[in-house]
Parts: sequence; C-alpha cells; structure tokens
Amino acid sequence: MSVTSSCLFEAASAPSAETTIYTSTGARTMLDKLTSYGVAAADLTLKIVANGGSAATSNILAKKTFAIGEAYTWPELVGHTLEPGDFISAIASAGSSVNLRVSGRKVT
Repeated sequence: MSVTSSCLFEAASAPSAETTIYTSTGARTMLDKLTSYGVAAADLTLKIVANGGSAATSNILAKKTFAIGEAYTWPELVGHTLEPGDFISAIASAGSSVNLRVSGRKVT
C-alpha cells in the first residue's frame, strides 16, 4: 500500500456554477484539510458524491455563509474517504467570492 499526500484542488475561487472540483481516480482519497476564505460575502456549498451519482441536494455535506475576510477549515469534511469515482462538487453563490483549497492523501 502506498500513501501520497496531495493538493486535490489548488487554491482558487470556488465556482459560481455547480462544478466538480476533484474526482478520486485509481485510488482511495482521504480528505485532510479544506480551507476557505471569504473575499466577499457569499455562501459556499460542498458536496461529496458517490461514483455514478449526481451533485444533487441530497449530497450536500456542508454549507457556510462567509463574511468578507472570514476563513474556515471545514471540520465537517475532514476525515471523509472518497472511493475511486467519487467526487467533490462545489458552488458559491457569487463568482470570485470565496477561495478554496483542498488537500488529502491518495491510497493505492
């Protein structure tokens, strides 16, 4: 078994349309750290979706309303495991309003 620490989603503005930001491919992925920063007041919704599923409201695991300058580390998602084909989807209520970075470990 091999474990590799990786950046899963490089720091960038969360998308304002429902977007897959990471798909676990060829390995199991364990989420270690998710960090966000509110550039403007906005909501950010994160979903973990099982392989073959869709980013529906039933897959929402965390939603946060950000104030300008607020940082958050998403403890609700740390420790979750994604099997191959599972993915993380994100949507912000306004474009360029919340920055996001996701790190984890890939286990093969």
